[in-house]
Amino acid sequence: PRPEEEEVDKEFEMWKTHNGKTYNSTEEEAKRKEIWLATRARVMEHNKRAETGLESFTMGMNHLSDRGRVTHLLQCTSLIRLMNI
Repeated sequence: PRPEEEEVDKEFEMWKTHNGKTYNSTEEEAKRKEIWLATRARVMEHNKRAETGLESFTMGMNHLSDRGRVTHLLQCTSLIRLMNI
């Protein structure tokens, strides 16, 4: 891998450790990493716009950064149903 890829791989490993992430298979980890990379790119792009004043806030990575938007929405919808809101 190129040095940039190695740095990103290290960042992903540190993020997993920090958030207690483990996956059931290498396939699942690859899928989650792909989502994490897309989230990371969105966060970085947004924060560049924030630096220039085009956005009023900055974003960061969190424990949900390896979840796709659809997965997150489904979880929120399930929670709302459980709470009968």
